[in-house]
Amino acid sequence: ITAAHKVLELIQCAKHQNQNTTQKKKIANIHLISRHPLKEQQFDTHQDWMMDKAACKRSEKAGGSGIPQRQRDFAMSSSWKERRKII
Repeated sequence: ITAAHKVLELIQCAKHQNQNTTQKKKIANIHLISRHPLKEQQFDTHQDWMMDKAACKRSEKAGGSGIPQRQRDFAMSSSWKERRKII
């Protein structure tokens, strides 16, 4: 996942930089090399893990609980075994 996401990020960054200049520049070629053909998979991730700090702040401002309990428990635990149970 991370390599594909990085490529998409670099493409968007290059496009954005090109839009903000008065001279149109050639966008750099970005290549993603892999051993196998790319495939798309759907991952089931609980919504609690998808909230970043900005989303937590928006939740608190709107009257929500802010940081989900799972994230709080995970952050407070220093035991890898306990963290694995939380996940």
